[in-house]
Amino acid sequence: MQSLQDIADYLKTCKSVLVATHIQPDPDAVGSGAALTQGLLSIGIDTKFYLTCPMFYRMAPLVGTTPIIFHVPNYNFDAVVVVDCANLMRTGDESERLVGAGKRVICIDHHFSNESFGDYTYVEPERASSSEIVYDLLKMLRVTVSEEIANLLYAGLADDTGSFRYSNANNKAFESAARMVADGAKPHHVASSLYFSMPVEVLRLRARALSKLRFSLDGKVCVVTLTQKDFDETGASGDAADGIVDEARRAQGTYCAVFIRELDNKWKVSLRSKHDKLDVNAVAAVFGGGGHVMASGYKVKGTIEEVEAALLEQLKQAIDRIVV
Repeated sequence: MQSLQDIADYLKTCKSVLVATHIQPDPDAVGSGAALTQGLLSIGIDTKFYLTCPMFYRMAPLVGTTPIIFHVPNYNFDAVVVVDCANLMRTGDESERLVGAGKRVICIDHHFSNESFGDYTYVEPERASSSEIVYDLLKMLRVTVSEEIANLLYAGLADDTGSFRYSNANNKAFESAARMVADGAKPHHVASSLYFSMPVEVLRLRARALSKLRFSLDGKVCVVTLTQKDFDETGASGDAADGIVDEARRAQGTYCAVFIRELDNKWKVSLRSKHDKLDVNAVAAVFGGGGHVMASGYKVKGTIEEVEAALLEQLKQAIDRIVV
């Protein structure tokens, strides 16, 4: 693995860069990607930010003038930088075109399950967010961090730590947050965008999800399942599901929250651990997924009954190992 300084040194030689991230990008993905794009532009590097789909409503007010494209262009960039993405397949259907679009592929991430797919790879699993790493990179590049860049990075950090409530909110996370605020980030402005600007259909879907809460494994696991019909009936789009797993996490006395949603003829499963010894990354890995010890996920085909039964069996085994 290369150092972050190695990546900074290479980027200084570039004239053009394409920044990318994972499909269905969360605030850390959008925040780190858009901030890096703006930062590189500010030092004279022609940079575009590639997304596979329009971003979630929560980040739209924060991206400002970031140049965003939705297809990999027929252009040979000096570098393709992929942020907050553990493996190449997570970049979407154009993954092969994406890696072919750059003379070098650079991977910057904080996921424990990262597969080191870049010519340059830098992964810090102990960091709470990729936004923190991008912030350090911008400082190495001597980028003047604007208020807009600071807000993007703060949003990524704040969301990945659950507004600094999760176990990954370590001293480095708070130090990074303080530096971002010193550079102009406005926590109240970011919070308004992330948490207090929900469209009506999002609220309707969340109410539907809460009405479908169920408990399994003697109350140790809280499960929410939403089908495409739930989205259709509430008028909600796919990004409206963002944050529902955290509602399930609120349940008292549980070890784990599970959110299963129908998506593109598959089931997308999100897992959140509430117990320090319950590794949901290991559970997700059984089904070809991954992420973090406390937050992970995967996609799988099958009936909802099959999917839920297989998952609960793995969770039972994992919980049995930690319950004495």
